[in-house]
Amino acid sequence: ESLTAAAGAATATEVAAAGLNWAFGPCVASPRDSRWGRTYEGFGADEQLVSRHAAAAVTGLQAPADERADLTRPFLPAG
Repeated sequence: ESLTAAAGAATATEVAAAGLNWAFGPCVASPRDSRWGRTYEGFGADEQLVSRHAAAAVTGLQAPADERADLTRPFLPAG
């Protein structure tokens, strides 16, 4: 989880350097079937793992500056 938060903080720093004040946040879907495609965007099939890493990613994205906003991709039932 600390690595996930660090990746979020690095992303926030880099998009800020590019003059942006937002970044797409983590995908909070729990992919369970590799035939869905884009399963690599999720943190895994375990909801507890997904929730912990999503929270860490959002914390990392928002940590460097209060004005940064995060957009978490919504969970949509699929498959």
